[in-house]
Amino acid sequence: MIPPIRFAASSRGGIAYQSVGDHEPSLLVVPPLAQNIEKMWEQPSFWRPIRRLASTVRFVHYDKLGTGASDPVSEPAGLDDRIAELIAVLDHAGVEQAWLLGLSEGGVIALAAAAQVPERVAGLILLGTSSGTGARPDPDRHGPARSPEETLRYFTAVADSWAEPSSLVLPDFAPSLRWVPGMDTWLPAYERAAASPAMIHALLASSLRLDSTPLLGEISQPTLVMHLSGDRVIPVSHGRFLADAIDGARLVVLDGDDHFAWVSPSIDEVIDEVFTVMGVEAQAGRRYRGLTPWDTLTTAERRVARLVQRGFTNAEVARSSGGSVRTVETQLTRIYAKLDVRSRTELAIRPED
Repeated sequence: MIPPIRFAASSRGGIAYQSVGDHEPSLLVVPPLAQNIEKMWEQPSFWRPIRRLASTVRFVHYDKLGTGASDPVSEPAGLDDRIAELIAVLDHAGVEQAWLLGLSEGGVIALAAAAQVPERVAGLILLGTSSGTGARPDPDRHGPARSPEETLRYFTAVADSWAEPSSLVLPDFAPSLRWVPGMDTWLPAYERAAASPAMIHALLASSLRLDSTPLLGEISQPTLVMHLSGDRVIPVSHGRFLADAIDGARLVVLDGDDHFAWVSPSIDEVIDEVFTVMGVEAQAGRRYRGLTPWDTLTTAERRVARLVQRGFTNAEVARSSGGSVRTVETQLTRIYAKLDVRSRTELAIRPED
C-alpha cells in the first residue's frame, strides 16, 4: 500500500511528504535535485529500502518545492528556503528532532540545517553528496574532483537531456537499474514527474549556488559519510573531504558506481550502517538485492544462455527445447543486449553476477 501524501504548509507553498512506520527515532530524507515520492512506489528498487528502514525507524521523506508532488514555485531557492521547507515538514509530521539522511543535493541542505537549527537535528547521514560549490577536495589527499567549470558543463548536460531518451540519469546516476526490464522507458517518465525540463534547469541554477562548506566546522552532531567508490556524478573525493572537515565524522566507502546509492546493490549495506549510527537494532533482515543482468533473463533465456555457454550450437539448442532456430536466434539477441555481450565467445566467459 502506498502511504498517504500529506502537505506541510510553508510561506512558499505546500510541501508533499510521506511518513512510514511508527518507530523512534525519526529519519528524515532530504531529497536530491528532483524526485517524486508518489511515483517511486511503482518500482521495487525505490520502495523496498523504504520498507526496510520503516520497519525499524520512522521514515519521512518529501518533495522539495518546485519538484514532484509539491507546489510549483517561480523563484529560485536558497539554503534558508530549503531549511524552512525541512522544518515545515518536521513540524507538520510532529517530529521534534530527527536524523537527516541527505541524498546528493540534499546533503548540502542537511549540513546547513545541522549547523543552523541544531536542536532539530539528532545526527547526519550523508550519502553520495558534497558540501556544495565551495568544496575543494585535495587531489593528493582525497582524490580527483571536477573543477567548477567542468561541474557546470556536466550538470548542464544533465539538464539538457532531462527526460529525453539520451538522459544521463540511467547511465550515470543509476547504472545498476539498466538491467531492470522497462527501466529505460519508466525512468524518463519518472524524471518528467519529478520536474519539467524548464524546471530542472531552474533547479540546477539554484543548486549550483548552494554551499554549506563554511558551516562544516560548526557541526557537532554524530555524522556518517557514505559514498560509492565509482560514483561518476559526485566523485568519492567529496565524501573523503566531508569526513575530514566534520569533527568526528566516520567515512564508509562501498563498492559500486551508482550515484543514487539508494537503488544500488549496496543498499542493504547502506541501511545496516544507518541503523548502526542511529543506535537501533534492525527489526527486519536484509530483503533487498539490486537486480543483476542475469536476473533480467527469462527462464527460457537463461536456459539458452547456459546451453550456449556449454558450446551448444543454435540448432542443438533448438532441438533440445523443441523450438526453432529462429526462436533461439531471437532469444540470443535479447540475451546479448541484457548481458551487454556481443558474441558467443563473450557470453561463454560471462560469469553470473
